[in-house]
Amino acid sequence: MSRSVLRYLTDNWALKLAAVALALLLWLAVRAGTPKRTMFRNVPVQVDLRDPGWRLVGEPFPSAVSVTVIGPTRELMALAADPPRIVLPVERVNDSIETQVVPPQWIRLPPGLDLTRTRIERLRPDTIRLRYERLESRTLPVKVTTRGDLPEGLALALPLTTNPSVVDVRGPRRLLADVDSIPLLPVDLSGIRSATNVPASIDTAALEGLRITPKDVNVSIRVLPTDSQPGLQPDSAPRRRSTARIR
Repeated sequence: MSRSVLRYLTDNWALKLAAVALALLLWLAVRAGTPKRTMFRNVPVQVDLRDPGWRLVGEPFPSAVSVTVIGPTRELMALAADPPRIVLPVERVNDSIETQVVPPQWIRLPPGLDLTRTRIERLRPDTIRLRYERLESRTLPVKVTTRGDLPEGLALALPLTTNPSVVDVRGPRRLLADVDSIPLLPVDLSGIRSATNVPASIDTAALEGLRITPKDVNVSIRVLPTDSQPGLQPDSAPRRRSTARIR
């Protein structure tokens, strides 16, 4: 290598290196700002059902779609860490099976990101099928169940009663069809020493899918000593798992 070429390369080498680095940064910046297209697969579909007379049955079909987005590379990289999601607002239901066309504005980009140059190009598929069932309301009596026996020397003076004696039940017609009363969790009689009111909660084990109001009632227990009731036999005390239906 000639001395002149060597001098050209080594003279002001720091300045020349800085110029190369600056040119590289400018090139990367231009590439980062160039719009790119990327596809987000399996974007979940959520339903915001606002009609109180219906409820959604199962998942939307399909439950996830593909969304194609166009924007600068740096914005798409930020979006990849927090992908978009789809929320379908349903203000009013007209039929048990409906199909919704998903417009781009229902695709929600994450807040807090600078996505000013990013836009939604399309989604596939762009129609979602939804299934609903109508809700009904009924007023039903609660049913008291007990466990354990009253202590020796005590017996019920009156049948068990509740306050309130009925509750409001709301749910699909198919679930309400065979329900004629609402059971309470068993009330333990073994610790009763005198007349009292005992709080009891609704037994929801077999009532999935129903909304019950209120969820708690008070059970009134009135007892007397057996020796204060002529003719009352010891086996007249309530037996284990006795029930009293309140209407």
